[in-house]
Amino acid sequence: MWAGLDLSSQTQGVGIFYKSYFYDYREDLVSRFSDLASRARDNSERIAQTFGFYETRAYRFADGVNPVGGKNWRNYVPGKIALDSEVVTLAGGKGVSFVSTDDGRPYVDTPLDTFDRVNFKNLRDQLVMIACITDNWFRDSSSSMDEEVLLGKVVNDDTVSVYEPLKVGYVLGVYADKECKGKNYFQPNNDKFKQDKYVPETIGEGKLKLTAKLPAGTEKVYIRNKFLTRDVFEWCNNVTYREISHVAVPADPTANSMGICYKDDKSGELICK
Repeated sequence: MWAGLDLSSQTQGVGIFYKSYFYDYREDLVSRFSDLASRARDNSERIAQTFGFYETRAYRFADGVNPVGGKNWRNYVPGKIALDSEVVTLAGGKGVSFVSTDDGRPYVDTPLDTFDRVNFKNLRDQLVMIACITDNWFRDSSSSMDEEVLLGKVVNDDTVSVYEPLKVGYVLGVYADKECKGKNYFQPNNDKFKQDKYVPETIGEGKLKLTAKLPAGTEKVYIRNKFLTRDVFEWCNNVTYREISHVAVPADPTANSMGICYKDDKSGELICK
């Protein structure tokens, strides 16, 4: 996770955003940031309760990822902003920015943008909110910064198809609940030195074999996924590799099969399968 700051000081409000007008990439990437922003929004309400501004909490923090109340990220920023976090996301990472909201920034990039016009009280209020939210990111035992939730479609009661198989790293669990609560239908292998400890053998086909049967009528599932953090290998047996997920894609773009490449913890050898 990479987080940037794009703050002004004429309002007290701040929000979390996954995109802006810089590159304005496609909005279906929102699923990568939805859970993180939802947790930040929930925590902002607890922060508001603690600091005594619960009645104005909606003004003090904005979810610029999920369309809460029918409002998308554009509704919170009057001007056209550019976020450096967009570059991180375009490079295959996961970048968000904390942005001051409801501020048209009329003095920015003009001779009138001077030190005496900075409202330090507003800036302090924004920074307090940001500090509390980021502190919770590192203390929240129910979520990891290097995890994300992938969407899957049910093939049958013990098999699901992953919509974005190239993002799969370590599969930590499969749930019918959107918040990844309740019963886990995939229990990973606990063998410490096995690469497929969490990566199923069938993942190359974009499918995942479950360890428990899904309830009848389940159409989609939510997959807790953790990025692989092993060394990156660029080439092996004429196969190209994605840096983020380390899932191998054949050099021939028309091919359908995929494989896994990893470095063995004990021998240090590169193993492809």
